[in-house]
This record gives sequence, C-alpha cells and structure tokens, in this order.
Amino acid sequence: MRKGLKIFSCSAAFFLTLVAVGMNKGAYAEELTVTVNNGASVAITPSVEGVFASTEDAGNTSASFSVSTDNYTGYDLSFTTGNEGELATKLVNVVTKGGNTTTYALGSIGAAIDGATFNSGAYNNMWGIKPNKYNSVENTKYLPVLSTMLIDNVKTSGTNDYTIAVGIRADYEYPAGKYTNTLILTAVANPTAYEVPVEFAEETGVESVTFTLAGEAEPAVTIAATGEKAMLVYGEEYEINVTLEEGFELDEITATSGEFDVATNTYKIEITDVAPALTVSGKESE
Repeated sequence: MRKGLKIFSCSAAFFLTLVAVGMNKGAYAEELTVTVNNGASVAITPSVEGVFASTEDAGNTSASFSVSTDNYTGYDLSFTTGNEGELATKLVNVVTKGGNTTTYALGSIGAAIDGATFNSGAYNNMWGIKPNKYNSVENTKYLPVLSTMLIDNVKTSGTNDYTIAVGIRADYEYPAGKYTNTLILTAVANPTAYEVPVEFAEETGVESVTFTLAGEAEPAVTIAATGEKAMLVYGEEYEINVTLEEGFELDEITATSGEFDVATNTYKIEITDVAPALTVSGKESE
C-alpha cells in the first residue's frame, strides 16, 4: 500500500494532508502499523518582499503520525518524494490556459536553517520541512527536501510519535494555485537478531567458534571465550566452525532452540518460547 503526504499551496495559504503510508513487515514482525493523527495547514499572505509562515505558527497545525511494531529490533522509517526527475524536491503547480501549459515550481531550501534565518529574502519562494527526527536524531531545524530521507531507525518494539512541520516563504513571483508534492512514508521492519550465548564445555579443548552466513566467505561472528554471545539474525543459516586445541576433535554442538544440522554444522534460529543458546564440546582425538 503506498499513500502519502500531500502539500498544497495558493497565493494565501498552504495545506498539507498526511494521507497514509507504505509498510513492509518482512518476515520479522507480526505488527507494523502507521497511524495518522492529523494533517497540517499553514496560512500565509504573500507580500512584495516575501513572507515566511510555518505549520508551527499559532493557529496552524503540523502533520503528526505514529509507528507501532512488536518487532523487538524495531524498524526503519523513511520517505521518498512523489514528484519525479528535476521536480522531485519541488512544489509544483501546472497551469493550463488557452491550450498552453506552464509549470511553476517552488524549490527547496539548500541547507538546514532555523525559522529566523528562513524568514529572510534569500529564501523567497522556497520550502523546507522540519521532522522531529532525522537520521534517528532529534531535529529542530528546517531541512532541505531530498528525494529520499531517513527519518528514524528504531531499535526496539513499541510505539513512537512523529511530527513534520512545513515552512514556506512566498512573495508575488508565482501565480495563485495549487503547488504540490507527495512524501511517501515507508516503514520497514529491521531483521530480528538474537544474542545467542555460546558455552564451551569445560576441559574439552574448544578455543573458538565462528559463525559464517551460508554462501559467504568471511565469518560473521567469532566467539573466542565461553559465555560470549553471538548476534545472529532470525531466518539466516550459519555454518559453524570450531577451532580446538591440538589433540582434540569436535564432539558435539547442542542447541536449546532452532534448527541445527549435525551433518553440515549449520544452524538457523527459529522463534520459540525457549531462548536460543549453543553448547560446544570437544573430545580427545582417537
């Protein structure tokens, strides 16, 4: 499902409606939802010199929404713009008169700025957005609109609230009408990784254990001491290689949960009520 964040402008007002979002739960989350609380609106009366207005001004409303998931490693939240090509980051008004079509476009600001800086003639007929989070960091400035922007990468389950304010400075250079773009929000569940304790059976010659993703050449994780934890992604298959002291050979590997194939020494985590853990033991070579 792909829906989005629409922004409209005319000579006296800009309206923003947060319609909905795209979601990708993947194989990792039973629940990943985005709930829209409200859209946004900003009133503006242009002048010859130019006027700045924001959805944060008194009487106006910023867009707000929330994201909820039961995936304990969280999600990525980003957006892409709906306009394409050179118009991707602009607010566009297509006017047709007498059979002739003209495209007017308000460009984005070029750098992160505060409201006081935005309120200057250098930014006439430009727009910017102020998400409360950007690149997973709290944000307090108006940002350039990029065709793709990461808002947040959340590392836990739960519900998180977001707002997106819009700032615009306008003069009389452009005609009245609807200036539009769309921000398509996308939430994607992070892969579910587990901290898997790896125990070395005492006095059985085990020195280290490596976990290598199937098909990869380099190990993903190396465990060099008993009790250390391997961060393993649910659903991926790992080949296990055990290094033993001279005079020892592998005896067995046991797993409290997941799929372990003795013949190939491969392991895959499954979601069960039992926490995943591995015990590795060697034995003296015969």
